[in-house]
Amino acid sequence: MIGLEPNGRKRALLKLLYVAELRVSEVKQLQWFSLQPRDVGGQVLVYGKGGKTRAIKLPASLWQKLQSMRGDAAIGEPVFTSRKKKGPLKEMQVNRIVKATAKRVPGLEEAIALALYHRTGSAMLMRVMQAITALRFTWSKKL
Repeated sequence: MIGLEPNGRKRALLKLLYVAELRVSEVKQLQWFSLQPRDVGGQVLVYGKGGKTRAIKLPASLWQKLQSMRGDAAIGEPVFTSRKKKGPLKEMQVNRIVKATAKRVPGLEEAIALALYHRTGSAMLMRVMQAITALRFTWSKKL
């Protein structure tokens, strides 16, 4: 599903939600200082629920994509900014991106409505992926 998103910025957002198992609230508040290089790839420092901080390793391909998006953004600026309001993305905007991308997969309309009730981005994507698997199984039985 992530590969169906033609916009590179949105694809990076979806992949980060899924790979790092971030909550929507965590990804929308990420700033560039939260991203740190490693020998291979990088890591993201996430400040989550209960004031807990966790470091999550990122694969080299995702790390490179995120770095290519930075441009001349200052270290304290959001990683994912709103195109219109120049601030961080809002939760509703992230949900719209997930929903619009998932709609590119035939038959996922119902699964998306349910998945968007979850606050964790990875949970949203996992439910969508489970729905895709169920649909494939159903389609293969019909053939």
